[in-house]
Amino acid sequence: MTDRGRIETPLVLNATDGWSTEVNAMVGVRMPNRPRRREVLVTAPIRRTIEAAVTFYRPSEGWFNQTLRGEVVMGAVDPDEPIGIDQRSSWAFLRRTAELMTRKAPALRDVTVIRQWGGMYDITPDHVPIVGPTAQLDGWWQAVGWSGRGMLLAPYLTELLAEHIVTGSPPEMLRPFLPDRFPPTAELEGAEADYYARYGSSGGPASGSTSSAAGVGSSSGNTTSRPSS
Repeated sequence: MTDRGRIETPLVLNATDGWSTEVNAMVGVRMPNRPRRREVLVTAPIRRTIEAAVTFYRPSEGWFNQTLRGEVVMGAVDPDEPIGIDQRSSWAFLRRTAELMTRKAPALRDVTVIRQWGGMYDITPDHVPIVGPTAQLDGWWQAVGWSGRGMLLAPYLTELLAEHIVTGSPPEMLRPFLPDRFPPTAELEGAEADYYARYGSSGGPASGSTSSAAGVGSSSGNTTSRPSS
């Protein structure tokens, strides 16, 4: 039902991201993704010297990179950020980010912050999106739980999703993202205390390090990724 009456359709796609838990609840569907606030700030332009995007995650998670105009974009995550919808930005974030960045990159000590803002990551327990139909309700599809990677993954995954909708069969590359990999009783996002601990498991990269075509990490928990050409 809507404010303009009943609309009949064979398929509904929940793509409301941070609000998706509330929308799922309207029809009795349960998924383990939950929203958490993430904040970011940007500085006034300075001379371009940072060619790579730098991230770090132990003991504190944060990142910074420089735009083509010379602005430095950065953020530091609050490990105690509660679950919930909150798009405000805070003084605590500004202080936390300033303290962390001046330790990680002392050359940024005197930059001028010109704006900051807050938004939400819709996070799943495995940090992998939830894309496709669910057996919990016929015709109810998901494109949620992007876990901070929506801008990267959404264009291709939604192309695969469209193919799934049209053909009725999920493309092979979409199968790892299907909603029913989580049972309705799955633990909520947040059950995994240290997301990066998976890199220390057997068969994976060495503890605290990552390497791929996109970037190379070190055991100190820092990762440097160069933009693709």
